[in-house]
Parts: sequence; C-alpha cells; structure tokens
Amino acid sequence: MLAASEGLDTLVLEASAPGGQAGSSSKIENYLGFPTGISGAALPAAPRCRRESSAPDIAIPRQVERVDCHRPYTIHIEGHSAVRARAIVIASGAQYRKLALPDLARFEGVGIYYAATNIESTVCGGDEVIVVGGGNSAGQAAVFLARTGRHVHVLVRRDGLAATMSQYLITRIEQTPNITPSHAVRNRDARG
Repeated sequence: MLAASEGLDTLVLEASAPGGQAGSSSKIENYLGFPTGISGAALPAAPRCRRESSAPDIAIPRQVERVDCHRPYTIHIEGHSAVRARAIVIASGAQYRKLALPDLARFEGVGIYYAATNIESTVCGGDEVIVVGGGNSAGQAAVFLARTGRHVHVLVRRDGLAATMSQYLITRIEQTPNITPSHAVRNRDARG
C-alpha cells in the first residue's frame, strides 16, 4: 500500500478478504500510524482516504497460480490473464488453526466463528463465549466480545498469555471482570 503512495503502479491480490486475517479483526490497536486503533475492515480502505490517486488497485478474490521468476516477473492469476511486475512482495499472512473436533464444519458459522466482528458480537450477545487461542487476535476478540457477552473464557494452550500476547491486551483482559483466561488440559499419555 505504501508503494502506491510513492507513485508506483501497485496491485494487491487477495485470496479471500481485504487485509486477510487482519481484515476480520474488530479493532487492531497496535498498527503503526493508527494510535487509537483501526478496524480490520477499515484498514485496506485507509490509503484510499488519503488520496484516491495514490491508492493501489485491489483485486479480491484472486488466487495466484504461479510466478515466473525471471525479469520482468510474471504473475499468473487463476482464471485470468497474467500480470507483469518489476517487483513482487509476498505477504502470505496466516490462516486460523481449526480445532480438531468431530463435525466441525457443521457448526462453523452457527456457533463456531473465526472472527469477532459486530455480527458475531450480536449473535453472541448475552451468552457465555469461549475464545480459543492466546495470541493478539484472540485477546482483541475477547475484549471486543466482553462488551456484549455475559462472560468470555479465553482458552489458551500454554501456561499463560505472556508467551504469545502483547502486554497491553493482557492488561485489558485482567481489567475486564467478565473475561477469564483458562489453560487447556493437554492430552496426556494414557500410561502416565
């Protein structure tokens, strides 16, 4: 996105949603340049707010099939033509790790969610909620859902939040009375 503000012709290819995993976050509070935070949905639109002429072209959903690595580079887009480029930045991001539960797919979107947006906040309002994970995304989701949920349990696989979560989120969780961090019981060997 910054390349476009420097006058370079810039194309952003996204396989799912603008901003990838960050695009589904209710509020990103540690993003450079946004001291009061920004929602994941607003993040990709931020460059367009500054000046339309300096915004990159964004193509969603677009999957890259392959890249020819001789200059000029050629990016082959699934179901579309190829695009030539002098430089490529690959930011593959992250995907949510799914729980190993039987019939998981049956409950996705009707009880199991991978984001904490206003939609999930409304659906879960007044209920007890479990957020699985100990990273910043889980911490942000817990704080956000605590506004409407009766109680939020944060289930982490480690001994605590400090190993994987920013201190500002840990402090927020500790100061929110209806959030309880819990440690997952690890699978133990049947012999001992």
